[in-house]
Amino acid sequence: MEQNTKLNTILAQQIFNFSKLHLRKFIPGALIPSANQKQKQTTSNQKPIQKQSFNHLLNTMAAEKLEFLPLFEIFNNNHFTITVNFNIPKNDFLSTFHIPSFKPHVHKFNEWFETFFKSYQKQFTNINQQKVYNYLKFQIATKLADECKKLLPLEFQISEPNSLRNHLFQTNKKALHHIHTCKDSKCSILKNQEDQKHNYKNLSSYFFKQSFTTYSAPEKDTYFKAAAQNDNISELGLEQALEKTIVPTIDPYILARIILYYNIQSQSKFSIAQIKQSYEQEYLI
Repeated sequence: MEQNTKLNTILAQQIFNFSKLHLRKFIPGALIPSANQKQKQTTSNQKPIQKQSFNHLLNTMAAEKLEFLPLFEIFNNNHFTITVNFNIPKNDFLSTFHIPSFKPHVHKFNEWFETFFKSYQKQFTNINQQKVYNYLKFQIATKLADECKKLLPLEFQISEPNSLRNHLFQTNKKALHHIHTCKDSKCSILKNQEDQKHNYKNLSSYFFKQSFTTYSAPEKDTYFKAAAQNDNISELGLEQALEKTIVPTIDPYILARIILYYNIQSQSKFSIAQIKQSYEQEYLI
């Protein structure tokens, strides 16, 4: 038999690395470290200190939600009781509040359902396979959403943004938090808005506008100053800035952005469309 000297898949390598972290500290029969380990047992009903065992090791490892594992595991017994275990990527979810899509994992559900339904349908003389399929898939997707919502903090407040992108990210996250947690069928948060539909688009727009009452938008000069400092041209005129930049590079995109920067500075009002047009048709030549 040929000896295996390496793990052949990425998943196998990831599982091995994860297991190795736990096995390094695993000593069968050793006391399990705890906050109460050094305290004397002064009462007769105090639980004895646990010892390390393979069952405890497996339970500890299973309790951790690993992002490299499949999103869910599904199986059934002979009585057609269906069990679904979720492995929700907690850190990813809490960073965005976006519930993972079921769609990329539907092939796993399809494989299980094909085997499941062959046995399940024998109980009936007439059963609609598509209806059973749709119902089960909907129930799993709904359960996934419910399990994700259990991880949400009770509140989410927008902190002072450090950029427009961060501002948008936080207001979108605020909108998702409200959608996931609001249980009021007559929610009036959008009562003063033209479109009062309680959806992601309207809520994110509402929170974005509302957030400016707490954190005002930086002045135009603030953005310009930061951009100029990044390129070390804040104290230079246009000709000096171009001369300084042309020496190390002749990248036309960089030169066009510098010219555009000085052009915007001289304008009191401008639009994104105007900036794009000037950049592409006048300066990037």
